Amino acid sequence: MIDLETLGVNDNAPVLSIGATFFNPATGEFGPDFYETINLTSSVAAGAKPDMDTVIWWLQQSEEARRDIINASLPVDEVLRRFSHFCKMYGKNIQVWGNGATFDLTILKNAYRSVNRDIPWKFWSERDVRTVVELGQAVGINPKATTYLDGIAHNALHDARFQATYVSIIWKKLTGVAH
Repeated sequence: MIDLETLGVNDNAPVLSIGATFFNPATGEFGPDFYETINLTSSVAAGAKPDMDTVIWWLQQSEEARRDIINASLPVDEVLRRFSHFCKMYGKNIQVWGNGATFDLTILKNAYRSVNRDIPWKFWSERDVRTVVELGQAVGINPKATTYLDGIAHNALHDARFQATYVSIIWKKLTGVAH
């Protein structure tokens, strides 16, 4: 599961942080985590475009959520190198989940392209959280609304783990596995 915090909503938005966790949707078990923040100046220098509505939105978020991204020092290229290494821990055929068919994964792929790095997954391995949430609602459950976020909202790692938790609950319901 991958979650980004960004300074925009378009596919060329600057990535402020990447949070990810390996998880098994059939069991709900977690594996290793990844969390890094990215220096905003480096993202903009690589061609990312912030949008003012998102800047204003971030100013309204908690100090806890803003703290890490304000103090970010690593350049986007270095964080993407580290993230590629993290992804490769489980081989070439990992499945990657993002919250929305055209948000997290699309923005992250554009960040990779902006620094001329290879994307560390295959396009056919992409999965969408929002589709699974809607399927859960269709069968009468909405764990996104009833499950507790263990951490800080808008911290990319905490959000990734939260998303993985409710995807697993829905997965188990859809597949008939007791939870």
